[in-house]
Amino acid sequence: MKRYAANFLYCSPGELLKNGVVEINEQTGVITDVFSLDDKGDEVQSTIFFNGILLPFKPFFTPDSCDSNLFQLLEDQFLKNDFLPISSHKKAALWLLQGDDLLIKHVPGKNWRVTSVFIKE
Repeated sequence: MKRYAANFLYCSPGELLKNGVVEINEQTGVITDVFSLDDKGDEVQSTIFFNGILLPFKPFFTPDSCDSNLFQLLEDQFLKNDFLPISSHKKAALWLLQGDDLLIKHVPGKNWRVTSVFIKE
């Protein structure tokens, strides 16, 4: 099992977990558990923690999106592309959105970056 955590876990448009953790069976690529570190009390051993937002899809930003609220932009992309939410017993695909002032700014920052964390083909 591998555990990935971040400041926020964007499971779906209606579910955002602070200090969220995704536990994945690396052999099958299936999510075995989703929870918040806040509920556990202590950090779970062998958890890889990232600063940023873990997402079930790779977000994209265009010049047209500069006037959008970050979470509205993520919701629109999630719904438009029929992405699967992060939840137990589903195949994992995790992307990390990082950058300065990520949760303060309402528009994509110049230094924001998106990287793949886990994808099982």
